[in-house]
Amino acid sequence: MLKPDPTWRVRRVAAPGLMLVAAAACLAQPPHAYLAAYRAQVAFIGEQDASVTVALEVVPHDALGQVLIPRFADQELGAIEAGSSASPAFATAELPGALAIRFAKDAQPPAPLELHYGVHSRLRLRRVPLPVVGVAPQPQQHPVQISVELPPGTTVVGEGFPALAWRNGRHGEAQFAAAPSVLVVESELARSARWFDGWLTPAGLSTAAMFGLLLTGSAVWWAGARSRRPR
Repeated sequence: MLKPDPTWRVRRVAAPGLMLVAAAACLAQPPHAYLAAYRAQVAFIGEQDASVTVALEVVPHDALGQVLIPRFADQELGAIEAGSSASPAFATAELPGALAIRFAKDAQPPAPLELHYGVHSRLRLRRVPLPVVGVAPQPQQHPVQISVELPPGTTVVGEGFPALAWRNGRHGEAQFAAAPSVLVVESELARSARWFDGWLTPAGLSTAAMFGLLLTGSAVWWAGARSRRPR
């Protein structure tokens, strides 16, 4: 039996909200500002919870504006911490499909700004919302770093989204040119994971389909060339 496609669930359930989040971020982008650093650490805790810590830096520092965290209907965000206890006060506001973090107009957030929050899902947690800022990185730069840790006794299945490089099936990391608004990870208990589970993911099925087309095309070409060969 094919496993459900987590990316399809994200598109069907959260696509409208994520589009609004992206639109709000683009409209808030100030001129001549850029994302200098974005480091996200996601630790899965059991099957329904995860802890998220993100350190981000925008240049100039006063161009940060607001930070948006996508909201999913089947999830709850834990208490949000922004910076240290000495950092300026911030307020949160509910937007369509997202939670906005805004600092007081007369106070600037620390640089880099560190955000921490928990995610609880009523179902098995496969998608984790990540903070979105309305500032893009400079061209040719890859300032976004994402690292993921799975609970002991579990292993990753497939590449997920965005695709990470995994060590020992539990620790994944990668560097990107832009920050995604959601992290999708499929995992299984290590003792129950099967060798072909990775091929049942969307990426695995696409790869298998490409190999199938190549083999079919090669067989057709070989049959045609043999039929044209003089007898």
